[in-house]
Amino acid sequence: MNRQTRIAILVNLWAVAGIGAVCPTGSAKSAVAASICSRLVRQMRLSPATVAKDETVPKMLPWIVPAQPHQAEEEPVFPFFAPKWHLPLPPTIESLPGTDLFMASTILGSMDCLNGMFIEWKRGSAVRVLSWPDIPTSACSRAGVWGGLATVLGQPAYIEYGSLNPNNMDSVVVIAPWEGKNWGRPCPVSISFTYRYDVTLLDCGATKELCDAARRVAPEVKRRYDAYLVSFNEAFTNGVPFPKFRFRGPLSAGDRAIVARARRIGIPKSVAPGTGAPPAWLRNLNPGAAEYFPLPLDGKLYLGAADSKVYPSTGWPGWVFFVFETPTASGQRLIPLAAFTVNRVTSGVRSIEAKNNSTPASDSARIPMR
Repeated sequence: MNRQTRIAILVNLWAVAGIGAVCPTGSAKSAVAASICSRLVRQMRLSPATVAKDETVPKMLPWIVPAQPHQAEEEPVFPFFAPKWHLPLPPTIESLPGTDLFMASTILGSMDCLNGMFIEWKRGSAVRVLSWPDIPTSACSRAGVWGGLATVLGQPAYIEYGSLNPNNMDSVVVIAPWEGKNWGRPCPVSISFTYRYDVTLLDCGATKELCDAARRVAPEVKRRYDAYLVSFNEAFTNGVPFPKFRFRGPLSAGDRAIVARARRIGIPKSVAPGTGAPPAWLRNLNPGAAEYFPLPLDGKLYLGAADSKVYPSTGWPGWVFFVFETPTASGQRLIPLAAFTVNRVTSGVRSIEAKNNSTPASDSARIPMR
């Protein structure tokens, strides 16, 4: 599922939630749902620094507190609903303190989708199996959507949450409040952030002017690399051809030759000149996984390279952007000129709305919260 499809699904949640989710003329259940989403937005807007600090749904303390899953055998309710469990894998169980509400679930299918049942039970009573909340999507982790029980502003609820833009942390959470005996009508809340890119120079073996020029484009390289990884993962999930990394536009025949030479040579074992041991972060690189690209800087063509490691070891900066001299046809070694790491961090809250934003915010957009 690509980014546009995922966003369209989340936008459709708003349509299904209905106009009543923001309109006082809606039904009583819609009013309850609108109340919890509107109150959540008001509370979050009062403390945007806290929102930016937490930055991930479902854990938006103190407003959203997710339930903690346990192995089914650890929960007293398990023997009572076990005869009703017909899925092939054993479940985990989530419960909310102070309620008789339970969620038993397991993960099934190639999309790693959430499957299960909701239960109402108190000691001495029979188990009551509940319907699934009226949310028209499947919570599948490979599609970027997940769900679970949570307390929202102190009220029990089921929430599903996903990304408005898989290239950043912008999120949507859909809330179906528990009304005592049934689920209320769901409503969505979208959260968009502003971002900054912190660039750190790891090594400069060239002139200050060249390193400064490379520093200026480093955030763009990072943004495009992150978007490439999202597209790569989506291609893997959907079984379609893998994308190629592009920094700026299609490659010419000469560009392709430069990239092919770089792949043949590979990232050198040292970056700074001399005979000393290479820095710890360089020892963790995987030269075969690096993405090479032509890099024009100040009217001259260089070779750029980006590499990352999923499980960093001590001293690893996480993501590295290299600048090399353009390799010649007979070159046997890439000549390093500069190396940087770039970290994207949330710098503030762009908007918090009781609706979906169907157009993902750019990293640089800054629109005051209303």
